[in-house]
Amino acid sequence: MNWLFSNTPNGADSSALLYSITQSCLMNELNPYKYYTYILELLANSKVNELKLDELMPYSEKMITKFHMNNGTD
Repeated sequence: MNWLFSNTPNGADSSALLYSITQSCLMNELNPYKYYTYILELLANSKVNELKLDELMPYSEKMITKFHMNNGTD
């Protein structure tokens, strides 16, 4: 994929956001695929105002414990 060009400014913003979250996962040694799958399923089936969003960030202890690449679930 060519990250240099986007068709629209909104597309560029969306790409940058996803790339940033992916890099945060990798910096915290999380499995990005499992993290995204969990987060998207959770958001689709929950009311956002009832979630503790700080606990869903890639750097939270809860996510590191759940999706760390070396926890034996890969």
